[in-house]
Amino acid sequence: MVRPALIVGSALSVWKDVEGALAMGEFAEVVTCNDTIPNWPGECVVVTFHPEKLIAWLEARDRRNFPKPAALYVKSEWREKQPPNVVREIEALDIIETDYRFPGQTHSGSSGLFCTKVALVNRGHERALCCGVPMSPDAMHIVRQRRWGGAATMQAGWQEAYPVIKDSVRSMSGWTAQLLGKPTPDWLLG
Repeated sequence: MVRPALIVGSALSVWKDVEGALAMGEFAEVVTCNDTIPNWPGECVVVTFHPEKLIAWLEARDRRNFPKPAALYVKSEWREKQPPNVVREIEALDIIETDYRFPGQTHSGSSGLFCTKVALVNRGHERALCCGVPMSPDAMHIVRQRRWGGAATMQAGWQEAYPVIKDSVRSMSGWTAQLLGKPTPDWLLG
């Protein structure tokens, strides 16, 4: 039986994408990142390139009485740019350090691709469906409510990961949906 993961990114389209995804079927696990961490009401796995913001995001989840994340993933080299007080706070958490790239990937590809890598490689899911991860420059951010100019440069990471993820990942919207295709219920559960 396929155990698909739902990837919850930080584009403004995220909640519409999630609604469409949940209408297709059930997901074994939700993997969320960044500004959706404090806003996802259910159980989840947390992934971020921004550990300096992790404490605040987790405190916001606690204030809302959302469940504690099942796991916290940060990139292996997260300590490099963090001040000592942030390092101490993060090290006090039960974090898992991991590489954010798929084999052959040299560019970042965004937090959404990092979530996808965690879902497939670290968590063992056979399929991953990206919501709120359009990687389109005109897509608005959920909090900042403005275009993301960096999206185009992040597309290189997705293109590098494509040979590894093309059969196991789909997206609900944007450039990633064009690259990977949109899901069908048969693909999701199939």
